[in-house]
Amino acid sequence: MHCLHCSQRASAALTICPHCGAELRHSAWPQVLSSVAVLAGLGLGLALTPVVSRGLTEVKLASGTLPRVKLSPVDLPGLSFLIPSPTLTSTPTATPTVTRRPTYTPTATRTATPTATATAIPTEIGSPTPETPTPTPTLAPTATPTLVFAAPRLLGPEDGTVFVGEAEKIVLRWESVGMLAEDEWYAVSLRYLQGGQLQYSGNRVKENKWQLPVEFFFAKADLPERAYQWDVTMIRVESGPKGETDTDISPRNESWTFYWK
Repeated sequence: MHCLHCSQRASAALTICPHCGAELRHSAWPQVLSSVAVLAGLGLGLALTPVVSRGLTEVKLASGTLPRVKLSPVDLPGLSFLIPSPTLTSTPTATPTVTRRPTYTPTATRTATPTATATAIPTEIGSPTPETPTPTPTLAPTATPTLVFAAPRLLGPEDGTVFVGEAEKIVLRWESVGMLAEDEWYAVSLRYLQGGQLQYSGNRVKENKWQLPVEFFFAKADLPERAYQWDVTMIRVESGPKGETDTDISPRNESWTFYWK
């Protein structure tokens, strides 16, 4: 377009002239001429419509069939705006739907295993009835005698004492438990090794001491230790058809050791 102020060429998209800075004003003549051309074409089309229609009717009467006439914009330039343009319509394409067949999964079936049931075997008529065993009588255990006294406490000689020579007088002593009944005694036990064999000796007394006879025990224990071990307990002496029997009536105390060389 040309600027009305400076007559210079400028882009129709601008609103300000780049040359002079004046406001660009679009001319109304092109739009007027375009409207006149449209109206002229419309009038020409309306004028030619009765002529075309009369010609088609005469041809139909002569041949008995009304031929189809395809008019193009080239044949009727004034009616080109009346012929509709074909519109492309998109036909939706059906999308195939995939249907999955159900997968067959075999299910393990448990088969019940029959359990063997014990069936009672009928007893034949006239068969002997098993005898019921007779319980064997059990002998009741013999009652353990009740301990009457505590274990006598040893007094001497002290554990580990060493005696030398045949002239030594060795007296074993312990704490008294009080007056003794006629059948109650102190039982002194003496043990030592002789020839590698364990020997037992001792005595029962009413007093709370006992002197060792030299002729029975001196130099009897094996060398080199010549060790003698002793302890004391309380007993009850009872007479019977088979002689006397000893029963402990106190616990046995700890053992002490002395050496006689």
